[in-house]
Amino acid sequence: MRWTSLGGGRPPAYPPKRPRIGASQAPLPAIHGDPANTGVNPTLFNGPNGLGDFEVPVAELHRQYDASKLLLELVRTYPDEIRLITLGPLTNLAGAMEKAPEFVGLLNGLYCMGGSLTYGGDATAAAEFNIFADPQAARMVLRSAATKTLIPLDITTRVVMTYEEFSRLPIPPHLPIHRLLTQSIPFAFRAQHEFLGTEGLPLPEVVAIAAVSQPRLFEQQGACLDVETSGELTTGMTVVDHRRIGQWKSNIEVLTDVDERGVLDYLANVLRQFSA
Repeated sequence: MRWTSLGGGRPPAYPPKRPRIGASQAPLPAIHGDPANTGVNPTLFNGPNGLGDFEVPVAELHRQYDASKLLLELVRTYPDEIRLITLGPLTNLAGAMEKAPEFVGLLNGLYCMGGSLTYGGDATAAAEFNIFADPQAARMVLRSAATKTLIPLDITTRVVMTYEEFSRLPIPPHLPIHRLLTQSIPFAFRAQHEFLGTEGLPLPEVVAIAAVSQPRLFEQQGACLDVETSGELTTGMTVVDHRRIGQWKSNIEVLTDVDERGVLDYLANVLRQFSA
């Protein structure tokens, strides 16, 4: 999960000291369903800590802090300034909503990477992983009154980077980001080849960030969306009603098209700024 404050003239909120990337040593939460039957094993594609071969430094915490409580405190401190981008399951957001129903109303916008329109799933035949991992939380968040946008598999899978494109990225070897990218991205390429038989690397997180910072690269439309929570074969499926029925009103914006080359150029430009 990531958040950034983009409103009110305030700069994005960054941790004050390095490392700005850290990891939790807490046990992984249970994923809906039996991984042996669903094929869901995030470590195959992301490594044991989520960043491939990159060894993430873990700072000792002065005290444990609940993620949903932190989210709630942030939006109360900066009401209508925070645009929240979720890159994983929506468990923490649902927790914040349970603590304070006004949580979503204090956001400037909510962008959720997950689900699909017509693509199908990746965790199961019907469900995308982020929704499948906690479908009850996803249903609560995606049916809420928040101003929200869904970034589905239909869009995130279209932006694919080849290894040749990766090798040409402007990654200065003297900067800390060099070690992060050179130890995490090759791992992802190997995993794609070994477990899916594909050569390119989809960039869903980059697409999600670009959707907020570079909206000109995307098209979107309103949709009436719900999440299946009890189907034998379809739990975690995002269901969009395409019927022209008057009482069904759009409850979410969904990205429907993307400029693939534009997103890849955006990534290169961001990395180029590190060396400026």
